[in-house]
Amino acid sequence: MYSYHRDADLPAEPPIDISEPFRHLLRDFDLHYFVFATFPRGNLSGLSDNLIATNWPPGLLYRFDQSQVLYRSRFMAELRRSVLPVFADNGWHNRKKDSDREPVVQSGISENLADTMGIALHDADHRQYLVLLSGPSRPIDDARIGQLIFRAMKIVDGYLPPARATVSPLSGRELDCLGWSAAGKSSEEIAVILALSTHTVNEYLKAAMRKLNAVSRTQAVAIACRLRLI
Repeated sequence: MYSYHRDADLPAEPPIDISEPFRHLLRDFDLHYFVFATFPRGNLSGLSDNLIATNWPPGLLYRFDQSQVLYRSRFMAELRRSVLPVFADNGWHNRKKDSDREPVVQSGISENLADTMGIALHDADHRQYLVLLSGPSRPIDDARIGQLIFRAMKIVDGYLPPARATVSPLSGRELDCLGWSAAGKSSEEIAVILALSTHTVNEYLKAAMRKLNAVSRTQAVAIACRLRLI
């Protein structure tokens, strides 16, 4: 079971097991898998970049991210346009190549995500979240769907995202570089903006990654966003 945990050097918070209510939800509605994530957008478009909790097998999550189909899928396009839940068949995550219109999908994904329902939800502070629920290939009647959505809304409503650290673990320059990286700027572009050398920018970004216990610049940006540092 995956769920996000803060770095040990950051201010402590009470543990939040958001996975537990989702496990109860799956059991009560005879579903198999769930994903709870912040809604993908901008340069943080991958599922792992936004993930809060899931019971997907790690290999499945890896293959899904490698296929890079979520952000450009028809399924996500519908979720961006609608306040209603979006239902999908086994091929919802297929997208087409611009050249030959052939479906692009990693093997081992579709058979695990049959009959997925996606719900875009907001909390009281207007943060947007994505809930994916997958189950056996049999329909749920309208009354049960209403109950399912209400339960998911209650779970999201009770979720408290990590609070902003009272003292930032990052220096001002590290925050500047990470913030511009989050805006999609390269090290060379950040260097011009901040009047620094590219080498210095890279050193600030490496320091930020180290302090946030991140293995990549993208992950450091994601963690800093979750902690509301940038």
